[in-house]
Amino acid sequence: MVRVEYLVVGCGLAGRAVAERIAGLEPGAALLQVGGGAGSRSFQRAAASGAESADATAPPDSGVGSGDQPGGLDWVSRLDLERRQALLEGGQVVEYRRLCLCTGAKPVRPEFAGGSLGHVCVCRSAVDEARVEVLLGELAAAGRGRVVVFGGGCQAADFLNRILAKAGGMGGLLGGNWAGRVMLLHRRRHFWGRWLDEETAEWMTQQIGALGVEMRMREEVKGLEGRLLLRNVQTKSGHRFAAALGLVGWGTRPRLELVEGTPLGYPQGIPVDDFLETEEKGVYAVGEVAACPPGGGLRVDVKEGILRQADVAAWNMTGRERRRFEWVYRRRVEFLGLRFEFLGDCEAPARRWEREGRPGEGFVLRRYGDRGLAGVVLCEPQAEVAEAVEAELRQSARTGSKMGPKMGSPMGSKVGAGQKTGGNVRLEAG
Repeated sequence: MVRVEYLVVGCGLAGRAVAERIAGLEPGAALLQVGGGAGSRSFQRAAASGAESADATAPPDSGVGSGDQPGGLDWVSRLDLERRQALLEGGQVVEYRRLCLCTGAKPVRPEFAGGSLGHVCVCRSAVDEARVEVLLGELAAAGRGRVVVFGGGCQAADFLNRILAKAGGMGGLLGGNWAGRVMLLHRRRHFWGRWLDEETAEWMTQQIGALGVEMRMREEVKGLEGRLLLRNVQTKSGHRFAAALGLVGWGTRPRLELVEGTPLGYPQGIPVDDFLETEEKGVYAVGEVAACPPGGGLRVDVKEGILRQADVAAWNMTGRERRRFEWVYRRRVEFLGLRFEFLGDCEAPARRWEREGRPGEGFVLRRYGDRGLAGVVLCEPQAEVAEAVEAELRQSARTGSKMGPKMGSPMGSKVGAGQKTGGNVRLEAG
């Protein structure tokens, strides 16, 4: 049995960052970093072959997954939280004093018939991105075959960006040999319907349709058909469409295989407090596997936020005066030739919306929940407006105020003077 002071589980950006911070704070401490355990076979194989693989804690557009390679790390097959022990795949047992879980998240894949067919792709890593680019290039050269994009969130927007780039850029229509060959299939009424009010989401959906994308809203997939490769998509409403490539943008789920059946195994992620510690004393969680209260229970999937979490967790694990993790969720997305920023919790149940400006010309969209302002979406943002919004959201999180417009009246005057603004969104598909 090996005894260590600190055990870090995870070989992506979050795990590396936590291990590096601990090593810097406690140079002589017994520290062991191991791989993410069950459910990571494809990740492990890609790393062993020398391929650039994904950090389970990051969406492809965040830059978190670039160049993550475990590089010979051992892998955990089982954890015993009560005894504070980890069983490695080689049979070795590691006893730890403090543990940090950084196992990240995995893409949601189709679980119905045909979900494992060829040419049904997710896009979570550099390997996935390269595969999608190759398949799109083949379809562009062939001049035939339909691409079906599943989902209505940020990943679906990224897929559409890639297709439009192949068709000649974001500014034009899907003409030429791409005409009539791109379909968006989404179970909600509007694209980005989880993050925008009804009017703005309807505008967004119309803009995508105007580019030549066939919109199939309020449709749910029943199954995929084909022998080895995707050939048809069947919906629950009875429709059947031919398809040569399926791009699945349904968001991610936290990797919880190591904590299944324990008090930490919640479907939304491992619950942590403001100090990133779980209810198991000495056990911390960082990255997209952690459900963090400062964001309303959100999983942080942005590089900046993950690195801040790593700093806080390492500091607290090494026994110093404890620090709180304070950070306003913020993501930048470019889509339809516009810049969006999503700040705060843009998935909280909306009680009320307030929008300043018009869709397509720059707007500020405020989302109010049970406790007041929850999140803000900006379109074509000015830097000073975005920073002011972030400061107000940070103050609201600290005070826990239940006032209506947590942004405060000063924010309104700043936005009015700026006219154009911007927004950010979470990666999870709507």
